[in-house]
This record gives sequence, C-alpha cells and structure tokens, in this order.
Amino acid sequence: MNPLLGPKAVNCGTINTKADSASSRSRNESATACVQRARLRGRAFVVNQGFSIPPDYYLRNVVVFGARGEKVLVQIEHQHDGPTLFVGRCAALELDSSGKLTSSNCEPDDALLEQLK
Repeated sequence: MNPLLGPKAVNCGTINTKADSASSRSRNESATACVQRARLRGRAFVVNQGFSIPPDYYLRNVVVFGARGEKVLVQIEHQHDGPTLFVGRCAALELDSSGKLTSSNCEPDDALLEQLK
C-alpha cells in the first residue's frame, strides 16, 4: 500500500491532451469521468495527463489527490537534450472535465520524491 494514496485509491488512466482519434478521445472521456467519480466519493486517485511529439519530446503530468487531501504534481518533461523532473505538493491542483490541468503554488518536495521511488 502506498501511504500517500491509501488502500482504496483509484488509477484513472491517461488523458492524452493531443487526442487525435475517436478512440483517444473516448479514453480521455473515461479517464475524466473516473476522476469525477473519485472526487464525488472522496477517494484518492491518480491520473496521467500529457502528450508526446515523436521522436524527441514528451510531457507527462501525474496528478495525485492523496488519501488525506494531498495535492501532488509529478511533471516529467523530456526534450532532445534530456529530461527534467518536478515532484511537489500544490496549494491548488485542478483537472477539469475536459482534462485540462491547472495548478498553483506548487513547491518542490525532495522528501516526497524519495517516498514515491
């Protein structure tokens, strides 16, 4: 069991922010519906959000709403010159019904990064 997520967390899957097919859009709708259900039920959840531009760029956000109300953002950006990683707790973190992510006051947390490894 992950102490941040607790025993009843939900993995809502992945939202492709550059969805270019009906099947991608359908998966996005399923993932955002999962997020809404988890919120309504007060359950911890995790969802991936991002896109890639082959061969040398991708952006992935892992959005975590923890069992005790924690709002955690893990952001991995990979460009041709290598990856950058951010792990931190946020004062505000929101994923709207279309899958758009907004965040504010996210502070890096090295102890959390170690916990998540």
